[in-house]
Amino acid sequence: MSRSVNLLPEHPIVETRYCGAVSPESLALLVRETIMICRAKGVTRLLADCSELEGGHSVVDLYATVETFLANDPGGTVREAVLLPKGHAAFEAVRFWENACRNRGLCVQLFDDRERAIAWLME
Repeated sequence: MSRSVNLLPEHPIVETRYCGAVSPESLALLVRETIMICRAKGVTRLLADCSELEGGHSVVDLYATVETFLANDPGGTVREAVLLPKGHAAFEAVRFWENACRNRGLCVQLFDDRERAIAWLME
């Protein structure tokens, strides 16, 4: 698994890139790292690039990750755009993530185009 969490130089957006298979532990760590950067930079817009994500996560792992996100609230009204993965298992997990987040009051939307995702975040 390779991964990165960075503030985009051209926009106030924290981008987290997920590549390959991501363990539940790594997923929780990436969420906490993303929130740390959001707090430090005062950013409330997130771009989760799952386009190269492989495999999926269990419903239990995804619920736990939503709870990790909520417990480490970055502050402000957070919006997250998620770039869809290509694989079926990862796609289903990302769709579940969107629904689980929305059910908990978070503003999350799926995209298949990076430019459209960034435009939505900047609205």
